[in-house]
Amino acid sequence: MLSLPALAPPVWAGSLEYWKFDLRDSRLDIITDEDVRPQVNVLRNPTRVVVDLPGIEHRGPTIYKPLTQYVKEARVGRWNNNSTRIVLELTEPFTVKPWEVQVRGLAPNRWYARLPTILQPSEYSLPQETVAVNVPAPAPRPLRRFTVVLDAGHGGQDPGAIGQRGIREKDVVLAITRGWLGSWKNRALKW
Repeated sequence: MLSLPALAPPVWAGSLEYWKFDLRDSRLDIITDEDVRPQVNVLRNPTRVVVDLPGIEHRGPTIYKPLTQYVKEARVGRWNNNSTRIVLELTEPFTVKPWEVQVRGLAPNRWYARLPTILQPSEYSLPQETVAVNVPAPAPRPLRRFTVVLDAGHGGQDPGAIGQRGIREKDVVLAITRGWLGSWKNRALKW
């Protein structure tokens, strides 16, 4: 039997929840529902800053948004079987070098890419608005169990600190831990 892995359906780790290009800051904000490591490149003819989001799905059609005098449009769509691509197409004759694009992570699922200052503010004033696109929320996932680890403190030969009245640290920490655990056991939780 012959198998064709190229025909296998794509496997997605997460989805694009929100993206916005802020005209005043020349900044692209990205939020996904899973951790992602964006890959940024600059393509030529025409000049485009592309942000690839591996393992992130874009639900819906490709979206086009006209922007400013130097960023012709922003668009988002599926790039390949397991990646979403956001493209910022620059208007000629503006150009950007790859190392001039700042990419920063605010959290594992929140990133931004900032274009360099192309024009001085006195040469061109940007509109006060931003372009934002809300992507429908993904279907809710089933709740997962979580594990709480309580460290009651010292054990064995080391009792920890001993207070002025002879109270041992390990006895205090153990009492607090047992009290907390008892309050949680009284709630409707599965153990």
